[in-house]
Amino acid sequence: MSAVAQKKLKELLSLNVAPNCLLLVCPDIVRFERIASHFKNKFFDSKSEPPQVFYAENVKKNFSTFIDEVYAQSLFSSNKLYLVKDSDKFSGDIAKKIIDIINQPSGNSVIFYSSKIKSNSILYKAFKKIGLVLEVSELKGLELKKWTLKELTQNGFKKVSNKVVDSLIDICENSPDRIANHCKMLSLYCNSETLSESDLLSLFPEALSINDFDILESLRKKDYSQTENLIEKMSLSGKSFFLTLAMISRNYNQSASIKYLQLKGERNINIRTKLGIKPWVFDKIVSFSNTNSLDRIDEAFNSIILADSKLKNKNIGEDLIASELSYKLCQVDTK
Repeated sequence: MSAVAQKKLKELLSLNVAPNCLLLVCPDIVRFERIASHFKNKFFDSKSEPPQVFYAENVKKNFSTFIDEVYAQSLFSSNKLYLVKDSDKFSGDIAKKIIDIINQPSGNSVIFYSSKIKSNSILYKAFKKIGLVLEVSELKGLELKKWTLKELTQNGFKKVSNKVVDSLIDICENSPDRIANHCKMLSLYCNSETLSESDLLSLFPEALSINDFDILESLRKKDYSQTENLIEKMSLSGKSFFLTLAMISRNYNQSASIKYLQLKGERNINIRTKLGIKPWVFDKIVSFSNTNSLDRIDEAFNSIILADSKLKNKNIGEDLIASELSYKLCQVDTK
């Protein structure tokens, strides 16, 4: 949130009573909901029921009902906070009607919300004139990284590398809403204060980069020497061998799921949607799965588990484990 928006929010929350209305422009839902929560906790009974939500389309169709609900309040009822979403969709006529009543004191407060709104719209100009517009800018670059790290910290992660933060942002395609949701999922999945790349990969296969699929391609071609060479290069680049094993295991797991659903007669487009795999990832996995039977995939899992066990017990060096695993995974499927 920009310094201007923070100052405006602080100013609004310092009031003794809630403003009759507010136009909140925020590109993401998560920050809108948190700002609305601040208003509810400051000006209304925090233990009362959640704010009632209206959508612009419904307000347009039943404007008199909306007015009665918000402004024709019983003397015996407590004050409430109302939220009106998609406020940028109000037509000029409805916007004018809203403007006519926004300054009428009712004890209630209405937050008109929009992810974006034109600065020359009737509603925006009216709220701007009375100083009741709160505009929250889009999170980008360093600001988004800081916000993401803060989200992870609030979800219990105290040790997170910059690379993991960048990967999470990439997975969520720069969306604060998705980042907040993913942070919650990670906190439920991980039993540690440290969040690693392996954790991301295990829960979100989207964390794989295109280069990570070079190994998948060499396995598809049953190219033993190339597979061994790529695993060695990944280790030399600083990537954990455990992470490489997790990535390979994930590929075989997705292949097994695809083949199973194909055997049930599912179409690839439905399989991709059901498994939640991105198109470019799905195409590579399908190509890989076509070279392996379910029996061969099962053998591969056993080989990966054995390699993982040897790695943990440090029976032999990583290079020998990589060589042995590459050889086993690149055996031609004769079934």
